[in-house]
Amino acid sequence: MKIASWNIRGFNCPLKYSEVKDYLVVNKIDIMALLETRVKEHKASKIIKKKFSNWHVVNHHESCSTFHLSIVYGCNDPLDRHRLPVLLQLPLQNLGWCLDMLDFNDCLASCHLDDLTCTGVDMTLTNKQDSVTRVWSKLDRVLANPGFISSFPNAFGHFQEPGISDHSPVLVHVSHDKKVAKRFSFLNSWAGHPDYLQTVKAAWDTPLEGSPMYCFFQKLKSVKHALTHFHKQHFSNISQRVESAKDALVECQHNLVSNPFSDSLIQEERLLIAEYTKLKDHEFSILSQRAKIKDIQDSDCSSKYFFAKISKRTHQQVIGGIHDHHGKLHMGFSSVSATFNQYYQDLLGHSSTTTPLDTDFISSGAVVNSSDGHFLIREISPAEIRDALFSMDSNSSPGIDGFSAGFFKSAWNIIAKDFCKV
Repeated sequence: MKIASWNIRGFNCPLKYSEVKDYLVVNKIDIMALLETRVKEHKASKIIKKKFSNWHVVNHHESCSTFHLSIVYGCNDPLDRHRLPVLLQLPLQNLGWCLDMLDFNDCLASCHLDDLTCTGVDMTLTNKQDSVTRVWSKLDRVLANPGFISSFPNAFGHFQEPGISDHSPVLVHVSHDKKVAKRFSFLNSWAGHPDYLQTVKAAWDTPLEGSPMYCFFQKLKSVKHALTHFHKQHFSNISQRVESAKDALVECQHNLVSNPFSDSLIQEERLLIAEYTKLKDHEFSILSQRAKIKDIQDSDCSSKYFFAKISKRTHQQVIGGIHDHHGKLHMGFSSVSATFNQYYQDLLGHSSTTTPLDTDFISSGAVVNSSDGHFLIREISPAEIRDALFSMDSNSSPGIDGFSAGFFKSAWNIIAKDFCKV
């Protein structure tokens, strides 16, 4: 589904009728919102009947209760703008919805709204004057709440050229593309489990033959498979495990009310408290790492907050649309993937003649002296490698294989020998 919004800056001109109709047809729009039309009620029905008879049209003189979509124009009057936060805190905020908004920032935090990932032109407003007095500004935005992003993780907006208006139209592409499988990512909370090092060692000690680099990465692959199974066994559905542990603790304490001096129930309560606390710590560690949140206390937020942040980060990484070398815009996961593949096939799939390296030109420039040269190629000691590794933040972003510095530090005694060979 494609949803578009355009601040048309007056819709009483026949030229603009044609522009809007062409935009609808070319972009195959399903839902279109026109802002600041400045059309009177008696004239609106005539325009609709004459130019848009095959469209179902709802204007601000009418109401429609079968679909929830908010297209908000930030009024120039500050007093009128203060009414908008109240409107946004209606029951609609619990649904999946998005807004196209102009000059409206104050209520975003209270309504849990974030910018949808957008492509296209950056400056969405221009006064179309000469170079001395011309103004460019970013006024138009597409915002979405966590419910919308969760329902449509691949949704994105695309701002196009303004054409005859001062504002750029925005096209929101909403699709149910299949979700890409989650890639492996090392979780620091694994290292605290008593079976963690044993799991890593069993996978790492697999005998292999080949170069040190080949053996190292083959062992990483073995560890990846082992830790994936390890996660499913001990950490999967961590929030549900926390809830189950809490329910078991509450039930035990309920039984203690009727039998407060039972040694077995007292011992069971202690074990359940320890289990609940451990799982709660694991949940906090996992969610904060995935959400990339630092310096935050457990009491400051709930798992709902973490999941909202994780969903936002995941959505920001989505490449919703891309132009090919012909300038054609491709949207949707399948089309974008095919465009990327085609680009790199064309780029790397053909041989070409390269210019030989001019060694005389290189030697005529500044070069390192003999002492510096020997220092650069000297063998690096294991102690230097370890110091460099352990100076890194354990929460730093992982490499493309999913292993962060936290893994190498936690399993150093197992992997050190192979690590230093590489």
